[in-house]
Amino acid sequence: EVDMIRKIAAEKGETPEIGVRINPDFTFAADSGVPGKFGVDEEALWNADLTGVKLVGIHVHSKSQELSAAVLAHYYENMFALIGRVQEHLGVTLRFANFGSGLGIPFAPGEEPLDVEALGKRFQAMLAECRAAYPGLQILIETGRYVSGKSGTYVAKVLDKKVSHGKTFLILNGTLNAFARPAVAQMVRGFTDHPFPYEPIFTHVDASALLPLTDNQDTEVVTLAGNLCTSADIIAKDVSLPRMEIGDGLALDNAGCYAAVMTPMQFAFMTQPAQLFLTQDGRVLKA
Repeated sequence: EVDMIRKIAAEKGETPEIGVRINPDFTFAADSGVPGKFGVDEEALWNADLTGVKLVGIHVHSKSQELSAAVLAHYYENMFALIGRVQEHLGVTLRFANFGSGLGIPFAPGEEPLDVEALGKRFQAMLAECRAAYPGLQILIETGRYVSGKSGTYVAKVLDKKVSHGKTFLILNGTLNAFARPAVAQMVRGFTDHPFPYEPIFTHVDASALLPLTDNQDTEVVTLAGNLCTSADIIAKDVSLPRMEIGDGLALDNAGCYAAVMTPMQFAFMTQPAQLFLTQDGRVLKA
């Protein structure tokens, strides 16, 4: 990509300023690097040909959905050290360094929220040292799901209810084609009892709580399915929930991140779900 930029810049007689994504010699889990799809390996960057361009920024994104303040703080320590190495090895003055994201939210039952206050105190101490050494450098941290993830709720309606060979099915009007993550989680559950997260498509098998919108106190065991022509359109099997009937609603939480934007809404040309924004003063706006 640098070669491509250099070629275009030469044709235009320009010297462009660029940022480079790095695959560093560390991860969230260790102080050593691993092969990766994203970024230039740190060692390769030291020997890169940067003639014809001006390197002014770096970017690293190593992981999403981290709930440990200690792990994130150590990652930030490594990032501040990387800033120094880049400028020393390449003889450049960076204007920005993007630390990526990683700030997680509790999805599954029992997960503890990230201690942002403790993380902030440790980060501010590192930032003060960095600003003293590099006063013109801007540090960026992407908020990712942390801001929006728990602010979204998806609601589907029960379209039909049937019993097949003794099993009760609730047919919902939008699952895989409206909020795909729960259906993907159910598919992963069918492959293994010990699934590994593949962010952002799959986080946890119980990443969205099932919240029936009914006052019925009776319970029943049901399988929650969508209305698409695929057996993969199931979000829960044999779960005990308050009894729901046709017309009742089912809410799923944690739908404020990686929801509509990664859902195959054109499947079977079903009606797309409405996306609504609830304001603090109670108004409902179209998103």
